[in-house]
Amino acid sequence: MKKLLFALAIMLAICAPAIANGGYAGPDDPSLQERSEGVCPHTQMKISCLGCHESPTFKIKESSPTSHYSTPAGTKIIKDGNEIVAIHRIDQIESIFTENLFLYLLWHPEIKRVIFDIHSGGGSLVEAWKIVTLMDMAKKRGLIIETQIQGFGASAAFLISCNGSKGYRYVGARAMLMHHELWTFKWLSVDTPSTKEDEAKTLRLWQDNINEWLAERCNLSVDDLNDMVHKKDFWMNGIKAKKHGFADKLL
Repeated sequence: MKKLLFALAIMLAICAPAIANGGYAGPDDPSLQERSEGVCPHTQMKISCLGCHESPTFKIKESSPTSHYSTPAGTKIIKDGNEIVAIHRIDQIESIFTENLFLYLLWHPEIKRVIFDIHSGGGSLVEAWKIVTLMDMAKKRGLIIETQIQGFGASAAFLISCNGSKGYRYVGARAMLMHHELWTFKWLSVDTPSTKEDEAKTLRLWQDNINEWLAERCNLSVDDLNDMVHKKDFWMNGIKAKKHGFADKLL
């Protein structure tokens, strides 16, 4: 009996602090948190060790010097030497991404150069013209627009590449580029000679608009460009693109 009473006395002594606090201390108990958490002497952060350190070496994880930028879709920020540069990927020809980029850059005047990384088979001409206009507006604000085609740029993407800042249009030597006549497609269309004549005039107006604009950015005349794409696609590699003045430098 004495042994039983002695055991009960020991159990009461152990449980008394928890009972006094209204129950057992759980994982959310502040006193336990104070004892289990601390400040990392290396990072000065009060988080899990593996949030900042690699396992199993325990070396501090590498972080990007531009990780504090919250960029719009299709854009990333890099540090090139002492310069902060935006890289904007063009694959689908959709102006909303370029528009969001330039709106974002209004908040970051420290970024003076934007690289258009173009890898696309083209898309809507009217979307391309809006992107071209947005580029021109940015250049007027003092931004340098660098265009790069490292592998492939055709049709509307080719036009965008030609609109980089002077001296900043780059192309890979063996990258493939293509310019062509305007294409249209109508499903189950019913036409007459007069509607076809009107359509031909409209198409010629659009084609002349393209080639007149392009002639201002290369070494070829409007007539040269018309001959180049007459009833065919004109393919060229980066070396030939530079020769014709569609690009300024080889990558």
